[in-house]
Amino acid sequence: MFLLSKRARKALLGYKLVSDRVMVARFQARPFNMSVVQVYAPTSDGTDEQVEQFYADLETTLDDIPKKDIVALEHDMMICNTKF
Repeated sequence: MFLLSKRARKALLGYKLVSDRVMVARFQARPFNMSVVQVYAPTSDGTDEQVEQFYADLETTLDDIPKKDIVALEHDMMICNTKF
């Protein structure tokens, strides 16, 4: 579960954990409802399979959002893995 303010909890229409890297929450808003998609992309150390699955999950998630919704995409997309 994730933390929300009291106001956000009241506006929450639902959420879906698509995978361990993609989730979407939908909120009642005006003038349109809002869908917030949170993603955590694989690092450059990820396998091709992991990257392909991530983008497939993201595409399916975005396609499933109602067309009139405002969409916010929140991400942590690490392009490279730096070792210190």
